[in-house]
Amino acid sequence: MTLMARLAPEVRPAEPTSTLRFIAGEHADRVAALWAPPHGAYLEMPAQRRHLVHFVLAFASVSDAEDLRAALEGARADDVARRFIGAPPSGFVRSLARIGEAAWSGEDYLRLFGLFADAGGAAVLLQTPEITAALVRAIEGLPSALRTHAIARHLGGTGAAEAVGAAWRAIRQVRGDIAAAAAIARWSRAGDAKRLYAMASQDLAPQRFDPAPYPVHPDMRRLGGTTAVEDAGRRFRNCLATYADRAALGMIALYEWAGPPPAALALVRDGFFGWRLEEARGIGNLVLDAEDRVRIIAALEAAGVRVGRSGADLRAALRKLADLDHDWINPGDPVLNAFGIYEEV
Repeated sequence: MTLMARLAPEVRPAEPTSTLRFIAGEHADRVAALWAPPHGAYLEMPAQRRHLVHFVLAFASVSDAEDLRAALEGARADDVARRFIGAPPSGFVRSLARIGEAAWSGEDYLRLFGLFADAGGAAVLLQTPEITAALVRAIEGLPSALRTHAIARHLGGTGAAEAVGAAWRAIRQVRGDIAAAAAIARWSRAGDAKRLYAMASQDLAPQRFDPAPYPVHPDMRRLGGTTAVEDAGRRFRNCLATYADRAALGMIALYEWAGPPPAALALVRDGFFGWRLEEARGIGNLVLDAEDRVRIIAALEAAGVRVGRSGADLRAALRKLADLDHDWINPGDPVLNAFGIYEEV
């Protein structure tokens, strides 16, 4: 008897088969402990029941494994949930039939459970035919006010949800609750994801810019808001629209020169001169002829705008001459550079 005991193989927990690891993922060891290889009863279960098994084994406190196995194999899903995890939020158990075949991580199951306990999250998920873990993570990251099917259905991942959520929080912080509510109403009409993102981007754009920094020349029209800047950007076929935030902060002032030929002008603040010409381009960033440049320069200088080296550049040159420091100095011609003409030094 002693010899036989020594020769008897050591009893070890059942090891999951490769098939089980593929289907059950991180839950495979717990499943194998309840259903030994070849895991027949578990593998024959429909996907909804397998997901319920994963959730119960991950989060329920069970003292009688035989009782648990019998319940998971034969009892109704709602009864299993109530018995082993308490009263689950309405819709949670049924949703397990719409989350696909592959096992989810325990964290994602818990996120799904939590969203069904939230009125907004549940409303979105109940209207979603196919629920993915990425969608669940996206909805979880949204402010509760944005947890509507009309908006959340377009958010396929957390990156998009974070961007849309951050945009809405910014609108509410800066423009108030009424503007935030109006944004939700508008975004809810988006027909697809790209339209939703475009709407959010538009609502986050500066609404207006500060008054012009100096008297406007008759041939110069101030682009005083995001709509005007974007419209001009389309007509000039350039990147004017990307300057809207700098313009709203007062760092840059944008104008349209009537011409002919028409030109887009960008003026920047200068610590010494006040305002300085940074860019002047024709349609499609066309380089203007010398005569046209002369007319624009005359108009700007008449309005008090510096056309030439910046105060900082001049100051740096002087400090370098005085051996006070060695700041970088623009070696090019600042007037030609402003008009898009660059010469090799």
